[in-house]
Amino acid sequence: MISLQANNTARDLQKRVEQLDRLSLDLKSKLDETTIAYETTLRDLRNKQTELQRVNHELDKTRDQKEALVRENKKFSGEINKLQSNESNFSMGKEKSKNQCKACVILFSHRGIWK
Repeated sequence: MISLQANNTARDLQKRVEQLDRLSLDLKSKLDETTIAYETTLRDLRNKQTELQRVNHELDKTRDQKEALVRENKKFSGEINKLQSNESNFSMGKEKSKNQCKACVILFSHRGIWK
């Protein structure tokens, strides 16, 4: 009877060992899959960080270019305003010269100098 009970206990223990071996293999497989997924995620993260640094560098360069264009635009606007002012002054001077010329013609024609 003791030997039968010992055999049953040994058989139960053997089943538990087999269950634990299967569980251990399953957990090892899941650990391997998780490790591979983790390493892949880390590699992707490094690639994304590198890409983000490159894009940030390009953004900084673009901002610098924009600031340079804004400064250049202001400079050109000032020059355009000066040219428009000079053109306006030239037009007024031209009109004034025409009026003075007409006055001279009238003056000289009254004095008999210009006919």
